[in-house]
Amino acid sequence: MDLKKFQRLKEKAEALRTEAEQAKGALNQLMTKLNEEYDCQSIEDAEKLLEKYEKEVKKAEEDYDKELISFEEEWGEKLGHRGEI
Repeated sequence: MDLKKFQRLKEKAEALRTEAEQAKGALNQLMTKLNEEYDCQSIEDAEKLLEKYEKEVKKAEEDYDKELISFEEEWGEKLGHRGEI
């Protein structure tokens, strides 16, 4: 291996090391934020919390749709709106 090739490899290794350190720092920041804002200690905790929130949103949407239908049935004709709400 000649000196130029070695120097290029050394520079590439240093750049990759720097990039890895930056990624590690970013990950640490995100994990800290996840912990502080959502009390999640791991990615697995965050995934479970997300799943819980998605179920809550789906339930709320279903409840809203039921209430809207009920409202339209009771008030739609009186308000002059048949299925237009």
